[in-house]
Amino acid sequence: MTEELPPAKKKYEYLEDLPGIGPATAQKLRELGFHTVESLATATARELEQAGIGEKKALEIIQEARSSMALSFIRADELLKMRQNVLRLTTGSRTIDELLGGGLETQTITEFYGEYGSGKSQICHQLCVNVQLPPERGGLSGGALYIDTENSLPYDERVLVVKNGAYEFRKIGELVEEALDSGKSIRIGETLSTADNPKQLKVVGFDPKDFKVKTFEVTGFMRHRAKEIYLVKLASGREVKVTEYHNFFTLYSTGEVAPISTKDLKIGNFVAVPSKLPSLAEEIGLDLAELIGNHLIDGFFVRGGPRFRSFLQRKSKKLRKIAAELGLKYGSVDNWKSRGCVPFKIYLKLKEDVSKEVEAELTIGGKSKFNLLPLKIRVDSIFLRFLATYAAEGSITEINNRVIITTSNDYVKRWVYDFGQKFGLRVQRAKNGFDLVITSKILVALLHSLKMGNSAYQKAIPAFVLSLPRAMKETWLRSYIQGDGSYDVITGQMNCETVCDELADNLLYLTMSMGIPARNCKVTREYKGGDSVTYNVHWAVRPTKNTNLEHLPNPAVGSIIREARRKIGLSMKNLASTLGYKNEGSIWQVESGHVKKVGRKKLGRIINALAERSTPEEISALQRLLNGDIWFDEVISIEKIGLEPTYDIEVMPNNEEIENFVAGRGGIFLHNTFRTERIVQMARHLGLNPEDVVKNIVFAEAYTSDHQMFLVENADRVVKENNVRLIIVDSLTSHFRSEYLGREVLAERQQKLNKHLHKLIRLARAFNAVAVVTNQVMAKPDVFFGDAVHPVGGHIVAHTSHTRVFLRKSARGPVRIARLVSSPYLPEGESVFKVTENGVEDVTEGDQQGRR
Repeated sequence: MTEELPPAKKKYEYLEDLPGIGPATAQKLRELGFHTVESLATATARELEQAGIGEKKALEIIQEARSSMALSFIRADELLKMRQNVLRLTTGSRTIDELLGGGLETQTITEFYGEYGSGKSQICHQLCVNVQLPPERGGLSGGALYIDTENSLPYDERVLVVKNGAYEFRKIGELVEEALDSGKSIRIGETLSTADNPKQLKVVGFDPKDFKVKTFEVTGFMRHRAKEIYLVKLASGREVKVTEYHNFFTLYSTGEVAPISTKDLKIGNFVAVPSKLPSLAEEIGLDLAELIGNHLIDGFFVRGGPRFRSFLQRKSKKLRKIAAELGLKYGSVDNWKSRGCVPFKIYLKLKEDVSKEVEAELTIGGKSKFNLLPLKIRVDSIFLRFLATYAAEGSITEINNRVIITTSNDYVKRWVYDFGQKFGLRVQRAKNGFDLVITSKILVALLHSLKMGNSAYQKAIPAFVLSLPRAMKETWLRSYIQGDGSYDVITGQMNCETVCDELADNLLYLTMSMGIPARNCKVTREYKGGDSVTYNVHWAVRPTKNTNLEHLPNPAVGSIIREARRKIGLSMKNLASTLGYKNEGSIWQVESGHVKKVGRKKLGRIINALAERSTPEEISALQRLLNGDIWFDEVISIEKIGLEPTYDIEVMPNNEEIENFVAGRGGIFLHNTFRTERIVQMARHLGLNPEDVVKNIVFAEAYTSDHQMFLVENADRVVKENNVRLIIVDSLTSHFRSEYLGREVLAERQQKLNKHLHKLIRLARAFNAVAVVTNQVMAKPDVFFGDAVHPVGGHIVAHTSHTRVFLRKSARGPVRIARLVSSPYLPEGESVFKVTENGVEDVTEGDQQGRR
């Protein structure tokens, strides 16, 4: 008697192929996010009931879907055979692969967690490339699904950039559009980006290693889709427009200055702002040909002496050719040569041939030979005083090219006459006794080119002033104060009041660049039946205590002090006694968080007292902050203002994770976006076609925890259609952490997180894919030994993650340390790797020596 064979398993391609599912039911299931048979196999009966299917029928459908996929109870020996189908994905580092038993497993979740800048996103981007490698090279010959949050700024938000060795204020939209127009761009989803930086632009940011403010090269420009914009205002008068998920920087209880999104910000939080700007030059020269050459050409003439006439004579052939191109007669050329005077637009075509010696004696102006300016001006105290005087008391009447300084101050009058004498400009005194008038077309053009405006409502400080040494910036500021400032003897405050919000913003930048913690207050007064708005920028001239900006935020500081004191074995009473306090109340106020900010002087004394006995790591972090160039400003307002196209830049020079830049009114540190060119570089390094690699990455932005769950729940069709073998959620807990605050909603948060993770692992098992999540960390104040941080998510994330890897930075360079924290069958251990422009790589012997 022959043995009866079991019936062959049925294969169902579409939902309608399953028994009991008709077209109408299939449509309802698709609307609920079930697009494939695999998604039904991993569903629950309760989920299918939402499509109007009874519980009994739902169980039958699920069982049929599972039977077609061979998902059922099996013996251990069969499970062993199934384990043979588990594949592994290389990380790009041999040492990490060995730590993980050969790479990341399919059908499971691997979690990478660590502090800001530890390399979590870098590994994710590397995996997006590696998954496309053939199996013999450690890949899975598939695509990647990347779920991320969003960052960016609206078009008109200003960024402080460095160009040609001087500071400039530029709209971020202009910067990005110029870069996209001039360079090769790539697209992932709705984001267009380029790595080309032909103008070698730099931005200002803080170095995460020492918190010093420096300049760094821009390594990428991005344009995103339109997004909701929020206006965030700070107590000092600083403000910036950002998207809901763009990151600021705040102080955490680990001592780290790390990102916090707009969505997570609350009124009363403190964010990082710069406390100074690096000087870029001892001396600056202005080239008027460059300043006005792009937009003010007609009506100006360049004049010179014998050297220039001789130069024009030598260039007769070129001049005649230029004249012919412009439709001018040859007689014009002879006239230019004999007079040593050429139209400005003609000079621009000759400029590259002019020697420095000839250039140094040239002047520029209108048709008149009088009231000209040198073509090149060296910025000195006389020039700065005049510019400051104009910003304070000046105006322009363009119809007759008049620059007018209105003042009764004898110092200011003297500075105007000094300026006129230096440059050969005639200064006239008006009959009213207050107005000093210079009639000069080129001076008007210069002031316009420096964006200094026509009237009190349009004033600005030229950005190049920020580039100067402190002594020259002090000259500008004192001169402005002499014209439009006042000193309050009672409060000890210097006040600069203006009707121009742009000038007030510039004054915040200028005072900040000199380390002066100024504030900008909007003042509204009733005037002639309406409101009159002015802006008052003020600061303490001789402060007797730390200003608000110079304080550090609590309870972060108090938590650090408390744990450092306990590690040393010092009681609160003994510490207070060491500092000369009568009782421990002053220490308790800091450690308990009773005061929301701590002065630097007081904090410095506490740190020094603790450091005399020992120097825990937490104290070292605070010492770096005290020695760094960062202030903390309080958030006072967060307002949604509308939908706008958005832009961002990347700051990772030489693959160094700076990842921040200064933008907004008054200057605020903002986090940058990781640009897609990193993926292109990694692909090229591995010998893959970058265009094909980019096409095989499906990118999605998650805006809320519900949206994040929705993306995963509806991902099965995307996974199947794009042969996705890697699913990344970066970062897993950020939305859950920000939306569910307090113990009363902890249970709900954990339930949703549990459901989310189980859907993710079902996807990974159904499609034999690798699932990767990155996670944030939180401080563990009660830990005296071991790691002072712990991954967010509690037991839910810990039990669901098959493998957990803790990432941290080494003391220097691009080296990172990966520690295997949890695995069902692998021992704990550590490996060292590095992140370079090529991606994730093994360290060399030289890297190891650098660590030592």
